[in-house]
Amino acid sequence: MLTTLDLSYATGMYTGYMNKLNSETMEGILLNCVELKEANFVNQIIDAEFFANNLTPKIEKLNISENMAFDSKQIVQLVKRCNHITELNLDECDWEGSEEFQNCLIAISENLSQSLVKLHLPRNSILYHEFLKSLPKLQNLWVTDANYFNMTQIIGR
Repeated sequence: MLTTLDLSYATGMYTGYMNKLNSETMEGILLNCVELKEANFVNQIIDAEFFANNLTPKIEKLNISENMAFDSKQIVQLVKRCNHITELNLDECDWEGSEEFQNCLIAISENLSQSLVKLHLPRNSILYHEFLKSLPKLQNLWVTDANYFNMTQIIGR
């Protein structure tokens, strides 16, 4: 059974839209790779709702950066369902509005508090002390700054 998968910038079986895998291919991966522990889906997700509802809950290391299809609702669904995540990259998964961002942080705090070790948040994320305190195992936290090229490591224990 497949436990590690890297589809970042994968080639082949494209939708023709910005080099993303087509929906059938992604559905086949999600429905058949039920033992995944580590997955990299950089710039590959078209249907964030299907992804959030069908990614194996066994996932521990997940990179879904550069997937603008996600809004706060799908991030919340994802972390509720996959609550054993130790590493999560959400860079460039921008959602609009501070309320939506706060909903994501609350869901991360509530569902990943006992597992999350590494977190990469979207650019210009505003964090609060309470959020950081709610993640006792967090060792590394990155936020990409406004020019998209520099990451700021906030926590590096």
